[in-house]
Amino acid sequence: MRIQALNSSTVVASTDIVLPVASEADCQNCHALTLDCADPDLSPLIRSDSCTQAAVSPTRFSKTVFDVASLDDPAPGDTRNQQLLNAAKINILRLHDVKHGAKYPAAWGSCDAGTAPENANNWNGNCLAKRTPIQCSQCHYSPAVDLAQLGPTDDVASQVFQKTVGTSMSSVMHKFHSQYGALFPDMPPPDDTTRNKPAVDHGYPDADPKQSVKEYVLQETCYQCHPGKRTQCLRGAMFSGGVVCQDCHGEMADVGHDFTSGGTRVPWASEPKCQSCHTGDAGRPNHPSGAIVADDGIRLLQAYVNDANAPIASPNSRFAENENLYRQSGNEKTLQFSQGHKGVMCEGCHGSTHAIWPIDNPFANDNVAATQLQGHKGSIIQCGTCHTGDLGLTLQGPHGLHPVAPISMNSGQPDTGVDITVWNRDHKDADRTLCQNCHGKDGLGTVLSRAAADRTLECDKLNRNGCQNYNINGKNRKLLFVDKGTEISCDLCHSNKINDD
Repeated sequence: MRIQALNSSTVVASTDIVLPVASEADCQNCHALTLDCADPDLSPLIRSDSCTQAAVSPTRFSKTVFDVASLDDPAPGDTRNQQLLNAAKINILRLHDVKHGAKYPAAWGSCDAGTAPENANNWNGNCLAKRTPIQCSQCHYSPAVDLAQLGPTDDVASQVFQKTVGTSMSSVMHKFHSQYGALFPDMPPPDDTTRNKPAVDHGYPDADPKQSVKEYVLQETCYQCHPGKRTQCLRGAMFSGGVVCQDCHGEMADVGHDFTSGGTRVPWASEPKCQSCHTGDAGRPNHPSGAIVADDGIRLLQAYVNDANAPIASPNSRFAENENLYRQSGNEKTLQFSQGHKGVMCEGCHGSTHAIWPIDNPFANDNVAATQLQGHKGSIIQCGTCHTGDLGLTLQGPHGLHPVAPISMNSGQPDTGVDITVWNRDHKDADRTLCQNCHGKDGLGTVLSRAAADRTLECDKLNRNGCQNYNINGKNRKLLFVDKGTEISCDLCHSNKINDD
């Protein structure tokens, strides 16, 4: 999708963004007949011989009997795919009617499915299966559709009974299904080495031999309902680094333990923040006791310690947000040295929350916007994306960032056409104690000082790390090429004054 800024009818700026739209949910894996899931006329994208049939009559755990919808009925739909998905939805409604119909709100009227569960044609009109189309949020509150933020309400005229029913959509989905651990297993913690080992060798004999434990558990839990297997809703830099849904949100039981079922969580609102894992820097890591720390010694691998509904808060981190629901960079009000950037949202530089730049696939649509804006994929780090001219010796960038060098365009060799920034030439005049926050207490570089693109930098000693002399317009300049991903250290271009080498 392209967003354009217009002055009258003249386009003055534009950005191409990804607008995710997906209806991917695999309810049929439990709520449709195994034989139907393997129907040869289905698209290969959803055809499967591994549907469990766990929630089809008689259901595996509660042994509930009901009239099962199948492809032979046939279920409504213009294609075989639609018929399978709709058969699963009808089965969900029929199972709900048999189990709970007698207790439907009085203003709605009770459903008599329990008296003749195997013959849906004879059920009365109060049953959900007879009231389609119907929305779950009519009875199970969801903030996602509560745009007025009224909270759970009852409105008989609109057939809304959220207060009467009491439990939210998040709770009845996550908490209810989490009790069936054989179908929805817990994810091993991020420091458990079994995560990346073959699932078939670690208690999951039905897994694909190529799947790791992490991949299998993700497939069997979050990606049963959320668009992950095909749409890949989580696909950004954090996913590439091994982070999965449970590392931020907790297990299904945690997500479902909200304010309607004895917990404090508000669905869609009580979420971990950037500061939950990005608690600090090399100078002040701010790691709480019990936190699972990444190998870089700075970032965390899990957004909580013991309670997923109490994510870690690091308000003094240079990466802290300053609003609960709005991811603005830097906490202007509480940081001793403000690291905010005048109200810029985190997503404005880093991309969508579940697709943080860069995406591994260099041709991914998600990488297009960053490449258009700054010339390379990854978080927006080039000051020239928004600012003009050389910004000089300043640490007023996002999170206290200094201006970075322009992109080097000479394929592995110093780019003699690059403008050397004032910062590159004169940063010796800056407070070197502040350098340690990102370049390390020893000045030898950290993950926070990695080059986001190929760079050409000035250096002071020939042959140090490839430093070479170049004649440019009659002047000798010592230049050094730096590969993307290099952790910039003090001794890369000059002597290490921090480490006194």
